[in-house]
Amino acid sequence: MMNFNKIQKERELTLDDILLNKLPFHFLIQNKGDTTEHFETIGSDSYKFKEKLDHDWNLISQDTIISGYACKKAAVHYAGREWSAWYNPEIPITVGPYKFHGLPGLIMLLRDSENVFSFVVKEVKKGDFPFDSKTENYFVKDGGKPFESIDMDEFYKIRKKFSEMTLNEQFKYSNRDEIAVPTLIVEGVNGEKVRLSNNKSKNKNFIERFE
Repeated sequence: MMNFNKIQKERELTLDDILLNKLPFHFLIQNKGDTTEHFETIGSDSYKFKEKLDHDWNLISQDTIISGYACKKAAVHYAGREWSAWYNPEIPITVGPYKFHGLPGLIMLLRDSENVFSFVVKEVKKGDFPFDSKTENYFVKDGGKPFESIDMDEFYKIRKKFSEMTLNEQFKYSNRDEIAVPTLIVEGVNGEKVRLSNNKSKNKNFIERFE
C-alpha cells in the first residue's frame, strides 16, 4: 500500500495508475570509488547492498557534441546489456549516471544498444550542492522501516519475484504484516468496481538483465 500512498500524496490515484502500473521502484545509487551502494524499496521493504564495480571500458575513436561539449566515445558490457557512453575529457570527473564511472571525463550521454535506457546531461553547473549523507532520510520517513543489508544476488531474486506478481499479490505482499489484507479493488472511470487479481505488473524492464 505504500506505493499507492506515495502517488496519492501528490494527486488522486486513478485506475490507469494501477492497470498500467506507473508505480516506480524507488532507488538511490551512491558511487564511492570502485564501490557502489544501492538503496531500493520493493513494496514496503527497504534494502541496501554494496557492489564492487570495475568497468572494462573500450575507448573508441569517435567524437560528437553533447549539450555543447566535445565528447569521445566508449563502450562497455554491464549486467546483460551493451552500453555506449560519450564523455568529456575536459571535465575531469570520472563519474556518470547510475552505476557507470571510471572514464577519463564526465559521462555526458549513456545508452544501451537496444535504446531502452538513455541518460543525457542537459546542463553542467559549478557550485556547492548540499547532500544529506544519511541516505536513508530520502526514503525512511514517518516511522518507515529502516534499510536491511542484503546480499546482492538475494536482492535481485526478491525484485524479480515481486515484479512477476499480480498487482493484488504485490498489494498483499507489501501489507503482509497487517492482520487482515483486503483484495485491492478500485473504481473505474464510469464508477464500476475493478478487481485487480489478474492484472500483472508491467514494471519488469530493469537495467540489470540477468539470465
